[in-house]
Amino acid sequence: QQTIASAPPAQEAALAALSEYLPDGRDDRPLRRNRLAFTFRFENPEDLPFSANASLPPPPPLPRGYLEIVGPPGFVFERRCYVDVETRRSNIFPTPELEHMAKQEMGISAWEQNAEVLECEGDGRTAIIEIAGGILTYRTYIFTVVTTNPEVIVGENVWTLAFRNFFSRPIQSFQLWTFRNVSISPLTTNTGPSCYLGQCLGAGEGLPLPVSLVFRPYSLVDTDGELQVTLPLGFGFAPLDGEPLIEGDRQMRCIVRQYTDSNLSRPGFEWQTKDRDCLIADRGTPLDGSGTGDSRTGRIVTRFTFNEVDPSPPKTFNRGMLFRIDLWVFHPPGLSGAELWQLETLSPTKEQLDIGFAEGYALTRVFRSLRHNNEDGYNHYLNYSTPLVIQGLAPIPFFVFEFSLPETAWLEDTFVFTGPPGFMMQRAGAAPWSPGSCIELWVIQPLAAAQSRYDPGQVSICSSNVMRLPLTNFGKTVQSLAPIVIRFDLHNSEAPPPPEKNYWKIELEKGGSGALVAAGLVPSWPIVPYLAMSTTYITGDLQAAGARTTLDLFFRTVQAATELFIE
Repeated sequence: QQTIASAPPAQEAALAALSEYLPDGRDDRPLRRNRLAFTFRFENPEDLPFSANASLPPPPPLPRGYLEIVGPPGFVFERRCYVDVETRRSNIFPTPELEHMAKQEMGISAWEQNAEVLECEGDGRTAIIEIAGGILTYRTYIFTVVTTNPEVIVGENVWTLAFRNFFSRPIQSFQLWTFRNVSISPLTTNTGPSCYLGQCLGAGEGLPLPVSLVFRPYSLVDTDGELQVTLPLGFGFAPLDGEPLIEGDRQMRCIVRQYTDSNLSRPGFEWQTKDRDCLIADRGTPLDGSGTGDSRTGRIVTRFTFNEVDPSPPKTFNRGMLFRIDLWVFHPPGLSGAELWQLETLSPTKEQLDIGFAEGYALTRVFRSLRHNNEDGYNHYLNYSTPLVIQGLAPIPFFVFEFSLPETAWLEDTFVFTGPPGFMMQRAGAAPWSPGSCIELWVIQPLAAAQSRYDPGQVSICSSNVMRLPLTNFGKTVQSLAPIVIRFDLHNSEAPPPPEKNYWKIELEKGGSGALVAAGLVPSWPIVPYLAMSTTYITGDLQAAGARTTLDLFFRTVQAATELFIE
């Protein structure tokens, strides 16, 4: 019979944490080498017998062993990491004042003289540090080790430590200096038209498409700092023609809004043009609109000009605050999958602050042609000149969409019409998405649909500014390039839509799956709200011709205003 000593039972360490102290070399930016400080204590002194009885000796030092560090997925230790480990308290806290703070306020002991680091070997996110005997379980120690941060943290963001039979609970890690709550929302995902020698195939020639970028910065971006947004290859920002260069860069259109909470359905506070410059970074090639320049990088630079009349403080990208920036982007002509957009913030001295990436979106085919006829001048549908109808709530006579598709549309497919907010495709008094819930429409082309035995518009359903029109009653499939003309009994919205949403979108969805086949976008028109219920009364005593008297004016406004003109 032989007795073999078993390994001691596993025991949870009393303390294991990432230290709040930031040593020299701490850098939480993505892909940077980062020196992290860990503190640990295996047992609490008050839990050991010698604390209550001075005649009892303290526990002996632990023998030689291996300290295992496991980081979150994506962190990487050097294969030979001996030089990346530091245990000397005087080196971790390099001034007498800091070392005094570590000893007196943080309760950190110096490592025992014989508790040397003998070796360190890294394997991805794991590092094994061999330590000679000497660690006392009831003392608090600190050490630093260098690792390389991941580009993004995926999975559980925790660390663990283990030494001999002691192990730690999961240690909450830090957030990279990167953006949070990032999302990209294009108004449409169709490609741009394919153009060659001035001839374009596809709808939307010269039309930049609005895209909303939402994010929270990690670091404060102060006045004259900037956010840089770099688009995937083939995309480009749209320059503003006729505007002067700023810092050698062309200006671009953008709208910056900030939110005090996460509710993006609220209007948000919109920055004025004096609060920021929106520019296209000049990469050394001409940005003259000829298509020869690289216009993929946009700069949103925070600005401040003192104005004694306006006491509002400078606008900055505040840490942790939610921002939404609407940008206008040219899509490439070819289909592509979702690609990353790169975000980066810079300090006023151009030091890199945050860096991050946002998931882009896949592109779908663009309509071959798309237009409407609410235009000032010659009306291509009526064949004579008509005025542009811009008054709020006014009916638009003989309003039509004309478009053609890049591929065949089948009877099980569906057209989806989306108007700017405030325009009503839903019939007044009708329940949303119910039969008969849409405004009246007439299919004029193709002829098979116009002459169909069953009304093509009968199967349409609507909610607010969206109409779904199945092709069920079109009679025949609609061939690619075939002209489609649909007339709507449309009225203007009451108030102007937000500029980033003042567009009409038409989409073709595949029957059954609902997959998007093709789409097109066309700008809407300006809306001038109507002063409703305007009436005038003479209320003065003198009412004879030429007399000076009193008038009472009554009206209802749609938008806030600061002046009223009376003629």
